[in-house]
Amino acid sequence: MKKRVLPLLMASSMMVSVTSPLFAQENEEQFDIHSTTEFVEETQSLEKESAYEATANGKTYSTLKEALEAGGEVKLLKDVEVNEIIEINNDTTLDLGDFTITNNAEKRPFVVKTENFTIKAKKGGMVIPESNAKSYGFVEFYGKNLSILGGYYSGKTDNGRLFRMNTTENNKTGTLKVRGIVVETNNDIIGHKSTFETYSGSITDCEFHTDTRAICIDVMDNTETSTMTISNTTAFSKRGPVIEVAGGNTILSDNDWTVTGDYEGGNSWARTAIGVGYEANVTIKSGNYSAKSTKPDEGYGVYIYTSGGTVNIEGGTFEGTTASLRADVNLGDYPNATSNIVVNGGQFTGDLQASTKTGKEKITVNAGDFNGITDKTLADGNTVQIDGGAFDKDVKTKTPNAKDKEIVTITRNDSLRYVYGKPSVEEALKNTVPGDKVEIIQNITEVTVPGGVEVENKTENEVTVNGIEVGKGETITTPAPSTGGGGSTVKLNPVYRAYNPNNGEHLYTVDEKEYKHVARVGWDAEGVAFMAEEEKNGQALYRVYNPNSGLHHYTLDEKEKNTLVSLGWHDEKVAWYTSKKPQSAPVYRVYNLNDGNHHYTMNKQEKDVLVSYGWQDEEIAFRTAPIEK
Repeated sequence: MKKRVLPLLMASSMMVSVTSPLFAQENEEQFDIHSTTEFVEETQSLEKESAYEATANGKTYSTLKEALEAGGEVKLLKDVEVNEIIEINNDTTLDLGDFTITNNAEKRPFVVKTENFTIKAKKGGMVIPESNAKSYGFVEFYGKNLSILGGYYSGKTDNGRLFRMNTTENNKTGTLKVRGIVVETNNDIIGHKSTFETYSGSITDCEFHTDTRAICIDVMDNTETSTMTISNTTAFSKRGPVIEVAGGNTILSDNDWTVTGDYEGGNSWARTAIGVGYEANVTIKSGNYSAKSTKPDEGYGVYIYTSGGTVNIEGGTFEGTTASLRADVNLGDYPNATSNIVVNGGQFTGDLQASTKTGKEKITVNAGDFNGITDKTLADGNTVQIDGGAFDKDVKTKTPNAKDKEIVTITRNDSLRYVYGKPSVEEALKNTVPGDKVEIIQNITEVTVPGGVEVENKTENEVTVNGIEVGKGETITTPAPSTGGGGSTVKLNPVYRAYNPNNGEHLYTVDEKEYKHVARVGWDAEGVAFMAEEEKNGQALYRVYNPNSGLHHYTLDEKEKNTLVSLGWHDEKVAWYTSKKPQSAPVYRVYNLNDGNHHYTMNKQEKDVLVSYGWQDEEIAFRTAPIEK
């Protein structure tokens, strides 16, 4: 120690005397007493710290094992290699910070037999080196409450799961909280080894890369007590399923899960983004879930296995090579099983399959947008019931009491859609755009669509289209807004409006993909608000975004736009082009003094109501071609 510090001190003193003799002379005593002491103490502290692997409750320990055996708040001081299994018997929070644990031990290095165990990390994590072919993962957990908060975890194992939860004779309940972790492995990531009586928790803001399953949940209880919420998580699996749920309740939202199918071996049922069994209940609110395969009878967005379960779909995007949705039952193995998928919204690519012919499996569609439908969906014995929705194939044979249903077809860019049921028909008509062709098939007496839409009445009765009576077999193209001179027409594009129920903002966009995307992630799709001009005929309307409030602002004034950008708003360029004609319909702007939100509307009555509630009237923001009624 003295041999290392002394030359450094001598060198330091020489540097001071050479560069500034006067300073050195006048401050020699102060330097000797304070600077030297501080330097020695700092050097001793660094050397002392480097000699220890961890602290527990502020006390330093030579090894991580000793610190974990002490328990409490354990903090890693440097990168550590673990060469043997460490048993943890006291409640512990293991803070990895920016450091990494390398697992050289057999099986899982941390066997936790205490009630509460938490791992947290910033840039740190745990790895299994390629040289360790006997590792099973990282944590074998026998307690009640496990939390994994941040960090990077990677490595291969022939006996996953990286984090495995176990029941004991005295404990069959548990909770799991996982947030902000990134995992890359060839095997299962998080899961139960045995069946829990009750289990709950959340997994959020994670990223998973695996060859097999990312998540496996096995629980007896199907009440709300046992609810797992999984959100904002990205997952890529070669084989699938990304999640396998056996029992319990699971709620999924805003996830992005893909099964690539790049995997040899395994069962065909595994090629699914979401696998459900043993009477589990799953609610899917939003997100993207797809599974691909080059082999027959593989690749499903959602698959209820033969042991049964219930899936309620409120929204999201689903795609499967064989089917977007599949529900099976095997009464021989599971005599009380039922499999039910109920669809109330979302976008689907692939067939709907419920064909085990037990009478206990069923897919019911109340709403949603469906592509890739083939005769497999329409086959006899395939228990699919269509009560509403839009399809790329005529599915009337799967519609009970079809003669009583409202039905239209809509053609856009040579793409034909069959729309069933009053709510779906009303939504589809609301979102038509100039150039679309609508065929009124049955049970509809009045419709309202934008200008420039062709409507054909194929019913046996008159139909009122934008206030115009259209007889049986007749066709009308609703009047498009004119330029106001010469009788020529202007090509117009729809401006869509969506509502964010979280912050009260309305988003306006001419980008149909953006409109559909925000609708998928929880915004309310409110249809076409008004029409945009072509660039050559219109005036630019700018859109800027406030990253602090999450609100958008729209203005014709380029100086106002530039001022807001200089204050930190994001410049989203030209949103669309508005009408230059003074006789065009006005769009009013009102301002909420409480939350800074602007609202735009063509409806003067709506504007006046908001002003009566305290919104500030900012008069006419811009003008637009009206939506013809």
